[in-house]
Amino acid sequence: MVEDRSQNQPIREPVAEPVSPCIGFCILDEYGYCGGCHRTMAEILAWPDMNDAHKREVLARVAARSEQKGRPKG
Repeated sequence: MVEDRSQNQPIREPVAEPVSPCIGFCILDEYGYCGGCHRTMAEILAWPDMNDAHKREVLARVAARSEQKGRPKG
């Protein structure tokens, strides 16, 4: 955060809107996750109506799923 020296107030820098993780490889696996973005069908369908905070929650879950997919099962 940057400080506005004339007012001694912090200046909030704009936060970018979360970007859809879709890569166009849309095939659901046996667990119901997209093979490309690792979202569920419900998450994919709801994405346009989600607020930024909810999108960030989905992105965190997607990251965890993606990480788990890279590990051997068992």
